[in-house]
Amino acid sequence: FTNTVGCDSTVTTIINIETIDNAITQTDATLTATSTATSYQWIDCNTNENIPNATNPVYTATSNGSYAVELTYGNGCITTSACVNVTSTAIALIHQGVFNVYPNPSDGVAFFKTNGQPGMLTVFNALGQLLYADTVTNFITLQNLPQGLLTYQFVTNGGALYNGKLAVQE
Repeated sequence: FTNTVGCDSTVTTIINIETIDNAITQTDATLTATSTATSYQWIDCNTNENIPNATNPVYTATSNGSYAVELTYGNGCITTSACVNVTSTAIALIHQGVFNVYPNPSDGVAFFKTNGQPGMLTVFNALGQLLYADTVTNFITLQNLPQGLLTYQFVTNGGALYNGKLAVQE
């Protein structure tokens, strides 16, 4: 363009395009976001809803389905990965006799068996409200569970994580 005294000038604009990694790696039912983000939120692609308490870079699916992760970065950028399918073969490998919950579906009574692996058990209702949290050494029976789809998490003292869903029906 021409300035006020008739001289031409050149304006240089530098644009940096940042490529954001939103890939997921999969090992059986365990999904891992490959990028280091500020925050993570795993999503059930079948319902397009956030999975309660699934806010770590690693998520272990507890049922068959399709899953993605929403990544938020410090600069305000948000991106979502492609959906990844998890099959029943992978789900069967989650517990492998280390942690069992039965019956599922339940009629309001459920048995949680840790097979000698002590750790912390937490159970949430469908709204993400805490129903139970305590240390379990080997076996516990929970009664009067509310109807609906509950989410449980068991973390062994050694750091192994087991997530799952428990359907409670009348």
